[in-house]
Amino acid sequence: MQSPSGGGQTNNPKMDLKKLGVSDRDEQFAGVVRIGDGFSGFEAALTTFDLAGTNTGTLTTNWGNLMQGDVVRTNITGSEIRARYIAEFFDYENESEALFQFGAGLSVAHRELTIRAREANGLRAQNITMNDDGIPFVDSRIRATYREFGFQVDYAINPDVNFGGDFDGVMQDLGLTATYTFEDQDLKLSAGFRRSDFTAKGSKGGLAHETDFIVEGFVLGAELTF
Repeated sequence: MQSPSGGGQTNNPKMDLKKLGVSDRDEQFAGVVRIGDGFSGFEAALTTFDLAGTNTGTLTTNWGNLMQGDVVRTNITGSEIRARYIAEFFDYENESEALFQFGAGLSVAHRELTIRAREANGLRAQNITMNDDGIPFVDSRIRATYREFGFQVDYAINPDVNFGGDFDGVMQDLGLTATYTFEDQDLKLSAGFRRSDFTAKGSKGGLAHETDFIVEGFVLGAELTF
């Protein structure tokens, strides 16, 4: 994040989010609507996150209007809306009814990310907002199922292509999910892990900024089939 200096701008070194007081995980909600057979078809997903600034950090360099040595609190909010289509290209089922499936497809995501940092005494503040006009991804999906148990890997990559906006660079998205299905109740329980890159470049008030922000965490969910 650049800082104002003598009527111009000074390029500052990168700084870990922990120095901005961002270190804790938080509970968030997300949702997915699928139309298809449960593996392939169309999907619409919404993910949101809000990391409240309950901790403080001490800046090791200037950061926008904030100064080195400032004790700051930071709040990060963001969201992603994603539309995806997955087509099944291969499946194999053995004699014990273990099923292996492979699919691939395309998705388009819209992302927003806001970072609000404020000096603890309220003397200085710096806000950054990033968004886009659409980010295309190439998607792949692998699923192994045995009776009520399943394991799925979702991987998507954007090869530094976008339709405009602040998010750019090669971005990857990885999801690992284990499931248990209650066949008679049309209910599936899931647990897993997701990691997604939010790399961006932009400017605020004439000050350029760059982030290699990563959203990652554990996921618990329930899925109903109609």
